[in-house]
Amino acid sequence: MNKATQGCHFDIPALPCLRFESETGKTMPTFFPENPVSIGDHIKKKRMELKLLQREVASICGVTEDCITNWKKNRNTPQIQCFPNIINFLGYMPFYVDLTTLSGS
Repeated sequence: MNKATQGCHFDIPALPCLRFESETGKTMPTFFPENPVSIGDHIKKKRMELKLLQREVASICGVTEDCITNWKKNRNTPQIQCFPNIINFLGYMPFYVDLTTLSGS
């Protein structure tokens, strides 16, 4: 036995390798909010209508996927600098703003 074959086990029978591929893509949930209340609900509804993944929405909104998850689960709300991208993604203003006052509320 030479050094190149030392430690190799040529006498052990082996089965040929089979290539197994499975689809690891996540399925889209069938439920989405009919009457969205929170920013997360609005984003979730639009995302599901467009059949986008959370990472795709995160890329569009310029945030991480974790941000989208936290907004969707109402754990926190977007920071003010995220609103222009969110409004562009949704195509509408997801909350009421009173334009007759300086504060908007």
